[in-house]
Amino acid sequence: MGIIKNKFIFMLIILIVFSFLTGCTSKDDLAAKVNDEVITNMELEIHFNINKMVLESTMVGPDYWTKEREDGKINEDAMREAVLQVLIREKLQIKEAEKKGIIANEEEIQNRINEMKEVSGGEENFKRYLHQYGVSEENIEDVIIRVIILGKYRNSIISELAITEENLRQFFNENKENFIKVKTRHILVSTEEEAREIIEELNEGKDFSELAEQKSIAPNAAMGGMLDYFIMGQVINEYEEVAFSLEVENISEPVKTDDGYYIIQLIEKIEEFEDLKEQVNAKYEEKKFNDKIEELKSKADIKIYSQEE
Repeated sequence: MGIIKNKFIFMLIILIVFSFLTGCTSKDDLAAKVNDEVITNMELEIHFNINKMVLESTMVGPDYWTKEREDGKINEDAMREAVLQVLIREKLQIKEAEKKGIIANEEEIQNRINEMKEVSGGEENFKRYLHQYGVSEENIEDVIIRVIILGKYRNSIISELAITEENLRQFFNENKENFIKVKTRHILVSTEEEAREIIEELNEGKDFSELAEQKSIAPNAAMGGMLDYFIMGQVINEYEEVAFSLEVENISEPVKTDDGYYIIQLIEKIEEFEDLKEQVNAKYEEKKFNDKIEELKSKADIKIYSQEE
C-alpha cells in the first residue's frame, strides 16, 4: 500500500514538472496572462489533472465531473476555473518574491530533493522515474525552487503582521461558525420505524456503539458510528443542524435525510476561544495573506483568454 502511495506522490511531482516544459506561447495557446507572465493552456490542463487525480483518489468518483452545480456550471469547468485562479495567484507571488530578494538556497533545495528520493524509494528509483518520464534533475530542481520561494514569500507576509489577541478574539466572534466544532456518533437505518425502535433500546440502556455496529448501514458502523470533529458546512445540512443543537451526551430524534434516518449523539462540542485559539490564529493569517494577494490582483493586468471574444 505504501509503495502505491509513494508512486502516486511521485507522479504528481512529475506532472507539475511538465507544466514548466511548455514552450508554446501564441495567443491561441494561452489560458491567461498576468502582467508579462503567461499561463499556457497546457500548463492549466496539467494542473487541473493533478487536482482531478487527487480528488478522485480521496473524495469523488469519475462521474462527479459531469454533474451540474447550483450555479449552472459543470463541476469540471468550475474546477478548471479555480485552478486557473490559483496559477494566477502564484505568478503574482513569484514576482513579488523576486522584488523582496527571496531565493531558495542550495541546502534547502538539496533537502527537498532528498525527501523526494526517500518518497520514491531511494536514489535509484528516483533516477528511474526521472528517466521514465523524460525529466531531468534540473527540471525537478526548478519546481522545488518555485515551491520553496512561494513558501518563503507567504512566511514573509505573515511575519509582517502585528497580530494581537484582540484581533483574534474579534475575528473569532465574527466567524464563530467557522471554528466551533463538534464530535458525534450516529446510527443510520432505512426507515423511521427502525430508528425509533433503536432509540427505545438506547433509552433502556443499550450501548450506542454496540447498536451502531449491529444495526447501522453507515460506512463507519464498525467504528461504533463515530464521526470525528467537524465544523458547519462539512456534513449534510440535516445532520449538522441537529448535531450543533444537541447537548453533550444527548441523543436526537430520527433525522430524515436522503441516506435514510440518522440517530445522532453529541460526544463533544468545542466552542470557547481559548480552546480554538491556534485554529483562529491560522485562519486569521490565511485571511490576511489572501487579502494581500487580492490586493496584488486588483493592481495587476490580468487577461483570461477563455473569457474573451
